[in-house]
Amino acid sequence: MATGLHMALAEDLTVDEYRSVNDNLGHDENPVAGLIFHQAVEQDGRIHVYDVWESRADFDAFQEQRLVPAIVATVGEERLQAAGPPEIEEYEVLGFVKGDAA
Repeated sequence: MATGLHMALAEDLTVDEYRSVNDNLGHDENPVAGLIFHQAVEQDGRIHVYDVWESRADFDAFQEQRLVPAIVATVGEERLQAAGPPEIEEYEVLGFVKGDAA
């Protein structure tokens, strides 16, 4: 079954920076292998990401090969190191339903 991840991103990451990271990732030109679903929300002044992946290994590869370089390109290596890793909660997805809305 799929793996769900909830990540609370760095407290000082802005919505504009989050969007810039996504632009740097180039999802439309280069889809993310193993990603089933991605959602980000701003809650209490902090960005939270909810992902569903085919496996944790798919996320780990994406993070190493694409996400970290995109973050560095947006905010710089020094700020990435200062923020430390995101808080990640992992859970098993018991089911996933896709509706007909685009």
